[in-house]
Amino acid sequence: MTAMDAARGRPGTRVALAGELALALSGCAPSRGRIVPYQGEIQNTRTHGGEALRIVTARNPAVAQYVAAHGQPDFVLVTSAQDVELVYYDESRLVHFHGVAGETRVGELSPLPLEVANVLPVDLRAGTPGSIEPEVPWQAGCWHVDAEDTRCRTCCRSPIACASTCEPRP
Repeated sequence: MTAMDAARGRPGTRVALAGELALALSGCAPSRGRIVPYQGEIQNTRTHGGEALRIVTARNPAVAQYVAAHGQPDFVLVTSAQDVELVYYDESRLVHFHGVAGETRVGELSPLPLEVANVLPVDLRAGTPGSIEPEVPWQAGCWHVDAEDTRCRTCCRSPIACASTCEPRP
């Protein structure tokens, strides 16, 4: 999508452009180069997120090994070719995989912070209740995960508009 597409009024491009702008302004720039469908969306692995999970486990041996050892997560979030997050809701654990120079750094966040729980889609099988305040529109939420010597920050404007940035820890 380009600004030119939005200016021409192509369906959906104005909304997508507005979402990218909002993420950029919130400090989480969108990634270029999609590797999974619905990249940047928190996906239920029992539905369309199953395909995203298959793609990232095929691309990244560290993700494949983790899933083999801990089981299928409830949700997957792929924000870029370098960043994947798995959410195990019942265990209250989020695992961030960050690729750097051919290796993958892994960090875990447990228990799940409210910012994560609040943007997870409703799923009775996973036990996710949805937004804590359903009458309030989705609120931006950000969380940090330390993956070895790297700190990764993920921000979600909604369950379908998330982005990650990672920097070396001081």
